[in-house]
Amino acid sequence: FTALAEELERLGAVSDADKFVLLARWKKVSGKLRSGRFRVNTGWIPEQVLDQLINGSPVLERVTIPEGLTWWETGRRLEAAGMLRYEDFKKLVFDPQFLRHWGIPFDSAEGFLYPDTYLLMRPLELNEATARTVVGRLIDTFWRRTAPLWSDGKRPGPGKADEVRKLVILASIVEKETSVPAERSTVAGVYANRLRLG
Repeated sequence: FTALAEELERLGAVSDADKFVLLARWKKVSGKLRSGRFRVNTGWIPEQVLDQLINGSPVLERVTIPEGLTWWETGRRLEAAGMLRYEDFKKLVFDPQFLRHWGIPFDSAEGFLYPDTYLLMRPLELNEATARTVVGRLIDTFWRRTAPLWSDGKRPGPGKADEVRKLVILASIVEKETSVPAERSTVAGVYANRLRLG
C-alpha cells in the first residue's frame, strides 16, 4: 500500500502519501484494495480516491478478435493490445494439459479462440498466468456460445471428441469458403451432404 500511495502522490492523485497511508490504516481498509487499473481524479479528496481503489470497477480495455484469424494472428493482436506476451500465448495454444483442461481434442487451440469483442482488464504484469487467463476467456466464450449446438446444451465430454473435431473442422472450412453469413448454412449443407454420401 505504501508503494501505491507514493505512486498516487507522484501522479498528483493525493497530496501526501504518508497521510494517505494513515487514512487507509485509520479506516482499516489498506488490505482491501482490488487489483487492476483504476481511473482517479486529481481533484478528488483522499477518501474518494481510497473508495475508488476499494469499491470501484477496474478499467477494462476493448479488444476485438475478428472472425477468420489464425491462432498466431490472434496472439499478435492480443500482444499488441498489451494483454499478454506472444510467446506465452503460443506455449498455451499448444500445451496438451491446457488443451485437455478445456476439452479441446486437437494438438492446438486453433478454432477454439472465439472471435468477439472482449472487455479485458489489462494485466499489471505480463506472464504465463495472465496469458492463461486471457486465452481461457476466449476458449470459455467458444464453449458458452456453442452450447446450444450440442445435444445436451453443454460442453461435450472426452467421449464426443470426434464429433467436436468434425464440427470445428467443418466450421473452419465454411469460414474460408464464404464470408457472407447468409451463405454459411448452404455451404455447410453441401459439405455435410458430401460427407454423408462418403
